[in-house]
Amino acid sequence: MTTATKLPLPKPMIGKIKKGKNFAGLTKYILDKEEAELVCTNLAGDTSQDFYRQLEATCRLNPRVQFPVSHISISFAPGEKPDKEQLEQIVEATLAGMGFDNNLYFAATHNDRNHFHLHVAASRIKS
Repeated sequence: MTTATKLPLPKPMIGKIKKGKNFAGLTKYILDKEEAELVCTNLAGDTSQDFYRQLEATCRLNPRVQFPVSHISISFAPGEKPDKEQLEQIVEATLAGMGFDNNLYFAATHNDRNHFHLHVAASRIKS
């Protein structure tokens, strides 16, 4: 996910961060929508089920964590649609800023509202 050249990022962006207890619903919501496009991941596999199994397995690494799921959504201004390289940079910077650089994650976009938006699902447990 490392990019050599930093591209100008779109402004403004509105971010929301939520914590949750399991990955099943979130993974399906993000990846199984018809218009969903995978941007980047450090998980193996091709399906939401593949990703879910790996993310859920991290919960066993530290069962004391009550909310192991992080759901980050980033909305862009109407008409803004960053390219894949910009989206990858946004994901990388967001995860690094939250201290999740070494955590399992995937990121995908949706275009089902009047604004383009990015979803990042990450384990809050370091693997």
